[in-house]
Amino acid sequence: KTLIRNVLTYKLGNEMGNYTPRTKLCELVLNGNYQGVYVFTERIKQNPGRVNINELEYKDTVGNELSGGYIVKIDKTTGGGIVAWTSPYAQQPPAWGPVNYQLHDPDIDTIHPLQQNYIENYITNFETALNGPNFDDPVLGYEPYIDVLSFIDFLIVNELSKNVDGYRISTFYHKEHIGQGGLLKAGPLWDFNLAWGNADYCQGGLTTGWEMDFNSVCGGGGSL
Repeated sequence: KTLIRNVLTYKLGNEMGNYTPRTKLCELVLNGNYQGVYVFTERIKQNPGRVNINELEYKDTVGNELSGGYIVKIDKTTGGGIVAWTSPYAQQPPAWGPVNYQLHDPDIDTIHPLQQNYIENYITNFETALNGPNFDDPVLGYEPYIDVLSFIDFLIVNELSKNVDGYRISTFYHKEHIGQGGLLKAGPLWDFNLAWGNADYCQGGLTTGWEMDFNSVCGGGGSL
């Protein structure tokens, strides 16, 4: 009942015109013993058939090549993830704690320091514009930094599914070169096993309310 939710969510995301990991329902037999039904799922990575951004190579430290090829995420570190930087802007009250970013592709062990500095500064500048008094100005606000439609699609799916992990963890962003647009995009979608009414905490089982208000419901541990 949990993994079918990922299949449904990724299908919806794909039908909205965005890349989402492809899935396949599989019956698993191990050494002659039937193990049940599993979901075979693509991992999120840079690839023409997946997240279609140009590969960022270690030598790409100037100009257009430096400006794209990044996949970053906000996620737990319990699986071995390493915080690359912490946002200067804390979570929205009444929650507490920092907003931590991780590098997904390239990862923190292979990225050039200039590349890490670039993507950190880009996202921080976006956050500063979003947090500023002119946030809705088409020039001084957030709009020049992001693909707005991708963020709208991302929000729709998280709210429609009442995803208790939405925005807080398993949240991915990617950025292409300036030559291909250069804006920060939300997604791909990932990890909706506790969505669609499958969580019995933090009002995840209710069909009312907004997940963007998670911090007012549960506080702590969030990212936005």
